[in-house]
Amino acid sequence: MNNTRLFLILGICAVLTAVAAILLNSGHDSHGVEKPLIQHTTVSNPPKYVIPDLACDCHHHIYNPEEFPYIYSSLTQPAATAEDYTKLQQYLHLTRSVVVQPAAYGTDNRCTLDAVQKLGTENTRAIVVVAPEISAEELQEMHQAGARGVRINIASGGTSDFAELYALAEKIAPMGWSMHFWMSPDYIVNNIDTLRDFPCQILFDHLGHIPTNDTGEHEAVALICELLRDGKAWVKLSGIYLDSTADGYTDTIAIGRRYVQANPDRCLWGTDWPHPTSYNKKQPYPDDAAMLDALMKMAGTEDIFHRILVENPAELFGFGS
Repeated sequence: MNNTRLFLILGICAVLTAVAAILLNSGHDSHGVEKPLIQHTTVSNPPKYVIPDLACDCHHHIYNPEEFPYIYSSLTQPAATAEDYTKLQQYLHLTRSVVVQPAAYGTDNRCTLDAVQKLGTENTRAIVVVAPEISAEELQEMHQAGARGVRINIASGGTSDFAELYALAEKIAPMGWSMHFWMSPDYIVNNIDTLRDFPCQILFDHLGHIPTNDTGEHEAVALICELLRDGKAWVKLSGIYLDSTADGYTDTIAIGRRYVQANPDRCLWGTDWPHPTSYNKKQPYPDDAAMLDALMKMAGTEDIFHRILVENPAELFGFGS
C-alpha cells in the first residue's frame, strides 16, 4: 500500500471518529437519529423489536406535586407528570398503560386517577392504595374513574396483616379487581397457604422482588411458578434492574424466563418509570427501551412477546371491553 492511500484511509477514519463523537455529544443515537428529550430514563437506541399495536406498560407512576402535594415528605420524587410520560410512551410505541399509586401519596389517589383522565380513559387504568376499611361505595367511585386493582406495598411500610388483606380482597373480587403485592419473597413463602386461597386475582410486582446472589434460587420463585401454573396469580416482568447483580441483568432475566415457562398467559410487563428507586439511590436511570429488549429475551418468541404486551393486560385490566 503506497503512502498516499494509507494517508487517505487514516484521514477517512479520523473524520468518521469525529462525526461519531459529534453525534454522541449532540443527542443522537448510534444511527445518527436525534434522541428525544425524555425525563427520568436513559435514552440510547429505540427498541430492537417491533412493538405491537395496543402494547401496554403495566407499571408506571405519576408524580405531580404542583397539583397534588405529597403526603409523605420523606418519599418525595421529582415531578414526573402525565405529559412527561406521554413522551416515553410515544418513543416506545406503547398505547396502553397502568398507573400505579406511588408510596409518596399514601392513600390519596387523586394524582393517579387524574393521570388516567389526562392519558385517556380508553387506554389507561389505575392501581390504587386504600385503607382496609374502605367502603364499597368508595371502591365503586374509583372503579368508575379507571381503577382496576389495589397495591399492597409491604416493602415500603404498608400493612402486612394478611387477615386484613384477605378481607379487602373479598371486597374487590366482585369488581374484577386484582391485588398487587410489592413485598419481600420471604412474605410469599411465609404466607403461601393464604395466597393460594385468595378470593381475588393476585399479582407480584417486579418479578417478586427476588434477591440474586450466590446462595442459590430463593424458594419463592418455585412458589410463584406454582401459582402461575394454577392460574391463581400474575407476575410483572418489570424492574429487572432492581435486584440484579449481573451485567446485562442476566440473573433477573433468567428468573423472568422461569415465570414465562410456567405460564406465559399470566405474565405482564412494565417500565417502572420514573424509576423512583434509581432516584432514591442516586443511580443512573435505566434504559426503558433496553427493558423492552430484555422482555423478548424472557418471552423467547414473538407470539409470547405479543401476548405479554397486548392480550394479557387486556384480559386482566379490561382494555377494549
